[in-house]
Amino acid sequence: MRQDDDETPVWAVNIAQLAEATGLSHAELARRAGISRDAFHRYATGKTRPPVDKVYILADLFGVDDTGIDPTRRYLRKKKRGQPALASQPYIIGPPSSGDPDLIHFRLEMDIRHGTLARMLELVADERRWFAEQELKEMGDDEAGA
Repeated sequence: MRQDDDETPVWAVNIAQLAEATGLSHAELARRAGISRDAFHRYATGKTRPPVDKVYILADLFGVDDTGIDPTRRYLRKKKRGQPALASQPYIIGPPSSGDPDLIHFRLEMDIRHGTLARMLELVADERRWFAEQELKEMGDDEAGA
């Protein structure tokens, strides 16, 4: 990573370039890092230098050494380069296949405890029942209006 100009700190340029390379919004990256969207924006624009603990979090998020975020700090831990944390998220969130703006598509791939799975399946069953009830209501409304 490099500094683009004399006014923008190198750590801000690095964060901005890494963020842009992901294709994700600052809001989503901030959520995944567990920091506020405003703080992430301040770090990426050079308004605020991220504290060391946030440098660690951002380095883990982007899958780079800590010095890949802020090379001017000599006391940072070294992290082995590897697959970015973003690529290994156990879930995918996207737009719903139905196009309904009140819904979201969610897919989870990970090992979980049996009890956790049972609770999740109960929630899914409740959600499916709710959708079935909504469809019946709509069918009843359509027949009543005809």
